[in-house]
Amino acid sequence: MNIPEEVLCWKLGGKPGTVRAQRKYETNTGYNQLCKTNNEFLTWGERDFGVNLIWTQNQGLKKTHFRKQDGSDGEILTGETIAFGLGGNPSFLYYGHQTFGINCKWSETPKYEWQLFTASGNKGENIQTGEWITFLNLKVEPDPDFLIHFNRSTPAINLGWTTSSDWLADFVDKARRETVRSAIKVITAGISS
Repeated sequence: MNIPEEVLCWKLGGKPGTVRAQRKYETNTGYNQLCKTNNEFLTWGERDFGVNLIWTQNQGLKKTHFRKQDGSDGEILTGETIAFGLGGNPSFLYYGHQTFGINCKWSETPKYEWQLFTASGNKGENIQTGEWITFLNLKVEPDPDFLIHFNRSTPAINLGWTTSSDWLADFVDKARRETVRSAIKVITAGISS
């Protein structure tokens, strides 16, 4: 099962090799996280509305990091449930309702609710830096969903889910909408909330 191109919108960089977890994050020792849609990097940053995330042109900010459930510094495999961090403390993003913007909040402790996938959609494969990937959050309500760039009319960060209001309206082709929905169903089959 291939992952639809529309949601393969993230590229991790800033260091070579396979994507690895970090037992302990120290300032600027993670990855930079490029968004294909707006050609900018996602990073931690203060804002007045919504979750504290911003876009930047500075590829030297390497704040994206991951934590494995066993606490090791090992390679992250596609489909492995991990914690996703951006910056220092609190650094771990998790699904949580917001008044403005994407439904994400911060936690000081790891929240294991994210999975990364490459174009193949297969589980158990290495992820290379510089490869286009997607972020899947298993706790999005009502069903797991992909993290995407999403144009908002509010002053919150332009991030959302494929189920965010009006995102699917951006697809002209109904078949493409169904492809995204099918990909979510296939890769989350057998996952219990």
